[in-house]
Amino acid sequence: MANLGDKHWVSGVLLDPDDRWVNCSLNKLPSVDNEMKPKSVIISDITLRSGTNTPGVRVNSDAKMEIAQRLDEIGVKEAEVGYPNSEPDRDFVKMLKKTSCKLKVGFHLLLGMGTYKENVDKAVEAGVDIVNIVAGAVPVSGRRLETAELMDSIGEAASYAKKQGILVSVGGLFHDMDSVQRLITVSADVGADRICIYDGRGWFTPQTVSFLVKYVRDISKGSTKVTVHCHNDFGLATINTLEAIKSGAYGVDVTVNGTGHRCGNASFEQVVIAAEVLYDIQTGIDLSKIPDLCRLVEKLYDVPIASNSPHVGENMYRHGGAHLMGCVRGEWYEWENIKPETLGYDHQSFFWGSTVHPGRDGPINSKVALMGLSASDQELDVIYERLQDVISHKKFATDEEMAQIIRDSLGRR
Repeated sequence: MANLGDKHWVSGVLLDPDDRWVNCSLNKLPSVDNEMKPKSVIISDITLRSGTNTPGVRVNSDAKMEIAQRLDEIGVKEAEVGYPNSEPDRDFVKMLKKTSCKLKVGFHLLLGMGTYKENVDKAVEAGVDIVNIVAGAVPVSGRRLETAELMDSIGEAASYAKKQGILVSVGGLFHDMDSVQRLITVSADVGADRICIYDGRGWFTPQTVSFLVKYVRDISKGSTKVTVHCHNDFGLATINTLEAIKSGAYGVDVTVNGTGHRCGNASFEQVVIAAEVLYDIQTGIDLSKIPDLCRLVEKLYDVPIASNSPHVGENMYRHGGAHLMGCVRGEWYEWENIKPETLGYDHQSFFWGSTVHPGRDGPINSKVALMGLSASDQELDVIYERLQDVISHKKFATDEEMAQIIRDSLGRR
């Protein structure tokens, strides 16, 4: 074991000093971890806006309130909760503002959906803290606006919103450098607080996102904070969002369980946990409460979490086959990256399946020893054969069933 500041290495694994997780030593090689990363990032949750665009999802104000309060409880600072031209969304903000919830709430203002003055006024009247003004290659009155017209619209809307005394973010669905450059200029001219890089089609590569974040930061000379909004159409939303954070993004949009249009947005749980564990970037989120939040959204949105979903799927702390060895001995770090208690889990589940190795060097003997028993080689073979008999009927044995097989095989009750 070698010391490394307040961390230590064990067989190429970097152990967290608080015994919460492990990281791969290769991730910390100077040739790999050679970029200046921010110490923290603002997590902006958009589950109550973009997440509700998930096909088949419809939630009422009570459900939205329950999610908003849970977001507040676990440390989320900002949430985008709807649209200014939606009366139910405006009513929800008014309700939320009467509670003790500390969330800064925002509206998504799509240019071309009503006049910007009406929408900004409605947002201000509802009591939002942030207005996200978005334009791009979208049909307006049966035609598509040219770039110059779009920029004029963004500038006018942002300028008007700034005069109302709320935080203003501008962005668009732009896919060419001319539009990006013009957006930076418009942002500076009107004094917008943020520029949001929208990958609304989910087709940016990580390199593109990183380049754009750095480019906007460099050209704006730090006068405007940069945020990103990534979709998952190519399965890249999480890594694109992490690349944006590494490249200096001030804030990122995420949705719980990766909900949202089509294939969804960047996953709240994946982005937050990877930022904290793999990159040492602080999010302010209580990791132990994330699984419960994800299960709440699963229930209220009626969108099932996949069993193999990272961190929150039911298989996260289920083990079987060759991986049982270390886990049965209590050495969680042998096959788990994050200690179960760190994410609020109170136990592991063991599934004794067809790939379990027999013999004295296999997990069966470790389980026997854990039960305070001992077995000869012949007895271990008997236990293995009885396990295979159970597997042939129901594919696997639970840990409780395995313990009973051992007791029966050794004549113990």
